[in-house]
Amino acid sequence: GSDTMWLLAAHCLYRLARCDLSERDRMARQAAVALADYRQPDWQGRVLPEKELRDLDLVIAGLRNLMDRRGMDSLSCGVRGMASRMVDAGALALAYSMLTHARLVATGASDRERALLTADQAYVVRLLGDLDGADELYAVAEEIGRNAEDFAVLARAAVGRGVIQRVRGNYPRARVQFERAL
Repeated sequence: GSDTMWLLAAHCLYRLARCDLSERDRMARQAAVALADYRQPDWQGRVLPEKELRDLDLVIAGLRNLMDRRGMDSLSCGVRGMASRMVDAGALALAYSMLTHARLVATGASDRERALLTADQAYVVRLLGDLDGADELYAVAEEIGRNAEDFAVLARAAVGRGVIQRVRGNYPRARVQFERAL
């Protein structure tokens, strides 16, 4: 059940990222209606796990209110939760796609949510083996965190950059990043 809902959510975000801004609100509301079907039991009576339902509700609420900051924050939070489970399930390309399109759609989200979306995307990119791309994304998250004076985001970016340096075998630079995180 989760995988088909993830595919639909990713498809909806893809379409929203590519549509004209004048159509975005209408399409977001249509996507919310389509995703709401996954709140119901399937033909065998199975329902999505509780964690999945919480994130689905956040995404639906975000899509219904996509034109304001709270809606974008809700969408971002729900997408990040879904993407985390996608990564755990090995659906890295789907998680990457979903995070990419959520970043394009939720440009008016709070600094924290935009930075966390970026950091989550950097994590997925690192898992896919693109260390340079991950480092660039962590740098973007770090910049947002610095501008917002959000120390939790700064620590998250520093840990990510430290892991990248450790994977590259540059232990002195990794240590610097980990100490920055602390």
